[in-house]
Amino acid sequence: MFRKDSGRLIHDYRDVNVTHKPRVGCEDRNERTGEAEHGVDRHRPTERALDAIGEQGRVVVSARPEGSNVVVRVVDDGHGIADDIKGRIFDPFFTTKPVGSTGLGLDIARRIVRRHEGQIELETRPGRTEFRVVLPAESSVG
Repeated sequence: MFRKDSGRLIHDYRDVNVTHKPRVGCEDRNERTGEAEHGVDRHRPTERALDAIGEQGRVVVSARPEGSNVVVRVVDDGHGIADDIKGRIFDPFFTTKPVGSTGLGLDIARRIVRRHEGQIELETRPGRTEFRVVLPAESSVG
């Protein structure tokens, strides 16, 4: 059990007993090139959410078992994701950030999650954006 509240960023992992760490991150290989995918940083989703909320908002990161899955949520109370770009945020090289951003983060994250038999879901409206990563508690990926 772990809960940490630093004002703007809340981590809440109560009720999750992690006994297996899936091999992700640098060990995952790009299916097309075979190269290690170094672009995923486990802190990136919270950094992006903190960027979106400004100085007064909050981000809550939580993980809970739900049935045979573990669901990780990153929820912020920022302005939301505009409808005209919502359908493109998982596209490779799509970014709303200034020059220097690769636009690969969500694409790589989605491929890694899918490789581990999971999915990423998004709900957004003004005042609330939630990314959910749903992963099987036991995966056949080794």
